[in-house]
Amino acid sequence: MKKIISVLMVSSLLLLIAACGNQTEEVVIPQTFFSEAELEEIMAELEVDEEAEVTINDDGDLVYEMPKEEYDEMMAELGEGIDEMIDDVLSDETISAVKSIEVNDDYDTYEVTVDRVVFEESLQGMFILGLGISGLMYQTFDNTTDNQSVTFNYVDEATGDVYDTVVYPDALEDM
Repeated sequence: MKKIISVLMVSSLLLLIAACGNQTEEVVIPQTFFSEAELEEIMAELEVDEEAEVTINDDGDLVYEMPKEEYDEMMAELGEGIDEMIDDVLSDETISAVKSIEVNDDYDTYEVTVDRVVFEESLQGMFILGLGISGLMYQTFDNTTDNQSVTFNYVDEATGDVYDTVVYPDALEDM
């Protein structure tokens, strides 16, 4: 499951980035996102795109150069996508245990306030996987931070206390 999500995520983002023209912003995608075979496949696909400025650094990471304006637009779209996911969760009547979701500007720390009893007795927390992966994507491309993790603090609505913390990508490895 993790491999499929990683391949889809990397492939779609590579195509988005590869579509960019004049290069002024560097984006690094860690080699941990893909296997050696997947890297060869990605590089073969990108060879077709003459505008893509793609190299592999000494660590095996993919390095893209893209116009700053397009980079800023990409980051805004990633942030808007996460905000939209949060709005969708909060408006979904089937996820009634979630009372609020607060996130910082870097999309690396979330505070999820829930009706703990209902939340723990249901599968209503499955949306966290999507937010976690989206947050990791944002962190991967965010050149303003070295942080490569996303933290979810679960707050019990009744007490106001954090009762659990989940950190991605560590949580993906535990699956």
